[in-house]
Amino acid sequence: MARTALWTKMSIPHAMADAAPDFGDGPPPRRYPNVKPSHAASMIVADLSGPQPRFLMGQRSTAHVFMPGFLVFPGGRLERREHIDCPVQPDDERLIERQASRKRLARALLGCALRETMEETGLDLSRNNAPMRYFARAITPPGQVRRYDTRFFLTTIEDSEQLPISPVDNELVAVNWFEQSQIPSDRLHRITKLVLEAALSRLSVDPMLLKQVKTPTHRFRYGKAVVEWE
Repeated sequence: MARTALWTKMSIPHAMADAAPDFGDGPPPRRYPNVKPSHAASMIVADLSGPQPRFLMGQRSTAHVFMPGFLVFPGGRLERREHIDCPVQPDDERLIERQASRKRLARALLGCALRETMEETGLDLSRNNAPMRYFARAITPPGQVRRYDTRFFLTTIEDSEQLPISPVDNELVAVNWFEQSQIPSDRLHRITKLVLEAALSRLSVDPMLLKQVKTPTHRFRYGKAVVEWE
């Protein structure tokens, strides 16, 4: 099956270089102090059929305000009437509801992650039998033009070579499967790198995604990046 190039060579406009959240040392720019984070969800799909896990990722257009030109996992903002009947692992559902103090949010977020994956990559996971586990959270720091409270879900597939993928909407200009070593460092933002490392860590101890393990939340407190585990 023909594949797109692993990534598209695009220069990231200098004016947009800091438009994505920074989880490094020091506070982010506070040009937009009143932006509140919106609920969002992302799906990390791992192919474990080879010697190294491969992950489904896509490159955002440089026309985007948020993370222009970066390689990302499929995902997006929760819509008001999001499908809420997606079954979530009970432990994961309790954790998300405790974090957000909102019933059925976990099911809506998983539905959002599945919808965004289909829209952005063409991959339909509705018949995938592997568990879909909540495994990480990231809250965009204050001061950014866009802020999201994103829950990341992780699932596995048997063989990505048998799955057709293609951008369906205009969110991503290219999609493909990447091993960690294949991802250009200048196209991987810090928070995406942290989530990728969390996925690799989870898969190393629980490749079947059957266990309940501590879940990291990446956020800023008092101007500094912190990681909280629940």
